[in-house]
Amino acid sequence: MITGDQDLRHTREVDAETAKYFRGDFIWLPEVGLSGHSHMQMLEYGNLAIADLFINWLHSKGL
Repeated sequence: MITGDQDLRHTREVDAETAKYFRGDFIWLPEVGLSGHSHMQMLEYGNLAIADLFINWLHSKGL
């Protein structure tokens, strides 16, 4: 789960617990230097950096 800091309906705490419940990974974008994102990350400025983050995560899982 990837969450930005500008999405008021998906707070860090809630999404971190959701990822934990599903035994998934959680990425808080500000922790990796990508603050200022909300729910529609694919349409926002910086979307290529988020895509790179996701691609690197996939590679780390052998995908």
